[in-house]
Amino acid sequence: MVKASLLICLMVVLLAGCANNRQFHNNPLSEQSKRLTVPERFEQYGRNDDVTIILTFSGGGTRAAAFAYGVMKGLRETPIQLNANNQVSMLSLVDVISSVSGGSFTSAYYGLFGDKLFTDFETDFLKNNVQSRLSRRLLINPINWFRRS
Repeated sequence: MVKASLLICLMVVLLAGCANNRQFHNNPLSEQSKRLTVPERFEQYGRNDDVTIILTFSGGGTRAAAFAYGVMKGLRETPIQLNANNQVSMLSLVDVISSVSGGSFTSAYYGLFGDKLFTDFETDFLKNNVQSRLSRRLLINPINWFRRS
């Protein structure tokens, strides 16, 4: 009986973590925007390239974050000759980055900190046991058990 009660309490606590009172709404595209192709939409924001580069990173925890980091580092180290006078990294030509789960750690870090990704991300995240740190923070301070963001 006690085990069943504990199991029910644990399930309620875990499911409560999925509940959220905040509501996020995406504004619908205008009729004019719906008629535009993807490259034409980018032109609205000042990008007018012949090629559209979109990166997508999947999930898989730290391994996915490390893979995304490696891809972005490789793109940064790949030079592209735009014309006789201008050479840029391939990463600077990326138009969109989409990611889920583990891949989002890398793309969010890049979105927030830009090129600091290549100097800080390995030590801040990849070579750090983030799960253990988060677990310790939760267990050490019981006040964290009842906090909501």
